[in-house]
Amino acid sequence: TVKDYAKDLEQRISETLTVYAKVSQSLDQSFPARLLRGPGWGGLSLEALKTRMQELEAKRQQLKRIGLIEQDAAYPFDVSALENTDDSQRSVMTLYVDDTAKKLGVLDELARRIELMLENINRKFKHKSIRISRDKGLTAVTAENNVLELGSLSSGEQHELVLLYDLLFRVKSNTLVLVDEPELSLHVTWQKTFLPDLLEIVSATRFDVLLATHSPFIVGDRNDLMTALQVDSLSES
Repeated sequence: TVKDYAKDLEQRISETLTVYAKVSQSLDQSFPARLLRGPGWGGLSLEALKTRMQELEAKRQQLKRIGLIEQDAAYPFDVSALENTDDSQRSVMTLYVDDTAKKLGVLDELARRIELMLENINRKFKHKSIRISRDKGLTAVTAENNVLELGSLSSGEQHELVLLYDLLFRVKSNTLVLVDEPELSLHVTWQKTFLPDLLEIVSATRFDVLLATHSPFIVGDRNDLMTALQVDSLSES
């Protein structure tokens, strides 16, 4: 299953990058015409332009870190170079940052889910980590940076990866997910983080969960979310 999901992610990445390329090409081709028919104002203020450029650079670094884009020799941009720009130059740069935000925005949804998965899974794995590959979808590496076969992960590690992938990529928004006794495949340390991690995923992907558990470690301090089910003596008899 982990190998199938790696292929599934590879396909999702490929499709998203195809859309990214089309949007980028369209904006680049129309850039001169849109610039010439612009309103002729100076664009963003110097400080606002600096802020936008820094935000875009931070987003690029995030996308590079999780493996969705490659390093570009033209970046990072030297923000101090904006100091001596005039109104016409700031007008051009304003259009540039707007276009760049639209291009990178295509990757937002996929990047958000990938980042959640990597943060969650790599916080739990010891002496190995999961990375994103545009060619393979998912890869596992040791602490020494040696590539591992996904099938060589322990059963518990594979189960955790499959569960995370299901919740983040295969469950549709506004649906109800039933989770039965997740503690059966989790050691106590992972049980304690299961509910906080699940709530973070639910918040990002917008679905509902009904979870059945016998483990107090799963519930933790969230008794406010719990309804205890007890069999009365009549029913039991």
